[in-house]
Amino acid sequence: MDPKLLRNHKRVKHEDKAVCWRYYNEKELVELDSPIDFYILDISAGGVGIKSDYPVKIGNILIFEMSFGLSTYKVMAKVKWCSQKNEDYRSGLEFVSIPFNLRQAIVELSKIGIEAPVFEF
Repeated sequence: MDPKLLRNHKRVKHEDKAVCWRYYNEKELVELDSPIDFYILDISAGGVGIKSDYPVKIGNILIFEMSFGLSTYKVMAKVKWCSQKNEDYRSGLEFVSIPFNLRQAIVELSKIGIEAPVFEF
């Protein structure tokens, strides 16, 4: 099946670094001594595509700050998939909690932005 048919929102390129200091696993909130660093590659009103040096566990809900425009936002996103690609890991995160004004800005960007390529597994 064409991966684009599975999407509810248009993805656009958005490259930025993000840092996660906390996440929810199946049982509890986990506070990290060392952060999880990752790079946002693309974004949509429904979530972000990321690249990291290590796998992130499917089902965990990451709490992180991301920059968009001139502002920084705190968001929560659930890891929906994770796949190794060469030395890196690509993952798809679905927003669980996102500020309304950030979602609106992403929707506006998706109207004019360059659509991100589909990641091949």
